[in-house]
Amino acid sequence: MSSYNQLLKSNGTPDNQVVTAVKWNLQGNYIVITHSDITAADIIPFTEGIANVIIPGATGTIREDKKWFKIEVNNVRTGAQDSNGKDIYSPEFIYKNLQYSNPEYMAITQHIVLKPRWVHPASELSQQDYSSVVFAVDSQEIHQTFLTNHKTLLIFGVIAKT
Repeated sequence: MSSYNQLLKSNGTPDNQVVTAVKWNLQGNYIVITHSDITAADIIPFTEGIANVIIPGATGTIREDKKWFKIEVNNVRTGAQDSNGKDIYSPEFIYKNLQYSNPEYMAITQHIVLKPRWVHPASELSQQDYSSVVFAVDSQEIHQTFLTNHKTLLIFGVIAKT
């Protein structure tokens, strides 16, 4: 870790910002673990330098580790019917369609910490015309308000229940 900390220091982080471990998780996120007296808020100003150390030239986002609140959307077309089961709609395609079709979804974009993901594996989705996706927000208040005020969302021309 000392070489990693030296690289961080040369990229503008203060001396007291000491990284104790780094790892990738299954979702493709890079997790930086620091001393217990350092919070994510302490290192957010150094996001660019940290991202550059991880992958030179990369950019990134640092978020505090806090509870996420999931919202499930049911009755979402998988794309299997349009391609004889060969192409399933990607999470990014779902995310963009939700934004385009739903102003209320677009309004909470800055609070979305987990973009829509299928709840079933691709091997099952290729045999299903419809399935469910889940996304998460970083605020219980937004979660409750969204579920109370928006019982349905329009996605791929179909009204889906939340």
